[in-house]
Amino acid sequence: MGIRQRSARDARATMADVARRAGLMREEAERFLVAVVEELALGREVRLPLLGFFTVRVQPRRTVCSSLFERPIVVSERRVVSFRGSKALAARLNEREARG
Repeated sequence: MGIRQRSARDARATMADVARRAGLMREEAERFLVAVVEELALGREVRLPLLGFFTVRVQPRRTVCSSLFERPIVVSERRVVSFRGSKALAARLNEREARG
């Protein structure tokens, strides 16, 4: 037997997959994620110690050059979510690589 090739499906997990692995019902996981989104919508930072933290920041109005229309286009100011992974997450990710 050779090394099994990973498919694109093997490389991602759905919310239901993660909920099942954590011993939660999909609805419980969904309620948690809705609560996270609601906090972000209120402009609050959400810290998940083993994962990282999400913050909302304002991306200022800017002018970009459109290759389609060949003229400058103004992109209005908007709020975007930023994510910064925790040290615990980085350590766990790099632990796998170190083991080979």
